[in-house]
Amino acid sequence: MYGGGCKQEGLSTLPADLGEHLQTQGFRFFVRAPGMAADLQELELSPIVPSNIITAPVKTCDQFRQWVNILAKVDEQTDALRDGFYQMFEGLGFSPCGNSQLLLGLEDGRAVATSRLFFAGGVTGIWHVASLPEARRKGYGAEMTLSVVQVGCERGYCFGVLYATAAG
Repeated sequence: MYGGGCKQEGLSTLPADLGEHLQTQGFRFFVRAPGMAADLQELELSPIVPSNIITAPVKTCDQFRQWVNILAKVDEQTDALRDGFYQMFEGLGFSPCGNSQLLLGLEDGRAVATSRLFFAGGVTGIWHVASLPEARRKGYGAEMTLSVVQVGCERGYCFGVLYATAAG
């Protein structure tokens, strides 16, 4: 622990030439994705969206199916890729104390948005922020992002990283 109770873990990109080592083992570089990082303690976490959306942790299999189906629709995933997501995330479970948590955005009770946080390397990773097409341009993506940031802060993490897409 350091800096007012924030967690600090080892770096996940050691050695410095990790990319070269991975390529010699058959991995290949295929995309340079934009990303962002922030000091979570410096972010303002005040709500910025209408009150008709709430975020809720995924706790049931039905919520989990809704989460995966939203992400599959937004990312135009094949059935095989969607099924792979089911298998991968089912293995992680829905524990609020786990290293990965899924959040569902509910607009007037209907699931319309997703986000995921992952804890590793001393940071909160923010992933899978997505809104159904009919729920876009309402600030829900920002709300889903701030919701996972809040969970990261509550768990004692000081830094967050976000992988961004062109749509986001």
